[in-house]
Amino acid sequence: MTYEEASRDDLHDRCDEALAKHEIAILYDTGDGLLGSAPPRQPKVRHVGFKLSRPDTGAFAFEVHFTGFGVFIQGDLSPVHPGGFGSRQYKTLGWFIGDLSPGYLAQKFLDEGYRPKLAADELEGLMEEHEDWGIPEDSLPDLKGIVEELRDGGGDLVSDSRLYDRMTDAGLGHLCDDGVPGWDHDPDEVKWLVAIQKCFCREYAKLQGRKENP
Repeated sequence: MTYEEASRDDLHDRCDEALAKHEIAILYDTGDGLLGSAPPRQPKVRHVGFKLSRPDTGAFAFEVHFTGFGVFIQGDLSPVHPGGFGSRQYKTLGWFIGDLSPGYLAQKFLDEGYRPKLAADELEGLMEEHEDWGIPEDSLPDLKGIVEELRDGGGDLVSDSRLYDRMTDAGLGHLCDDGVPGWDHDPDEVKWLVAIQKCFCREYAKLQGRKENP
């Protein structure tokens, strides 16, 4: 499976499929303990790294590093961030293998930004409830044109500032009072991140099982 194939519809399932045969290996583990030979000794921060990959190929392989200061993910992961990406706050191995929601994971790892297709989804929903949102009937054709342009990749609406200007010119500026529509995490990046975390949890549990039952 290529990245292009994995990025079509049903991306959650395709991401899981791409990582379904991965196996885990420990790259290094400094262990716990204390630093120094005489008091006062300081706790040693544990650094541990893992590689997850298919047995027969490096495609979709990735590494997860726990540094004591956060979590860093890197590898053959161009659908997310080339070169790797890390958690925003101090996070641990124990945290990463927890029951984490997609939205919470995204907040800790990914950047928010203006997404034209998300803006189209949001505005389309407002069109369906236009009376509740104070959208006059005669403004619906303009709003429909904006949605179609966003669906086609943004066109002239490639930035949130341009969308704001267009909405204001169409007399729909009040729909931006709480922020320009479409500002969120990239949905595809979120799905890949969720699949990566799910894959790691699965294989890490197997690794711990082998340690307990050699």
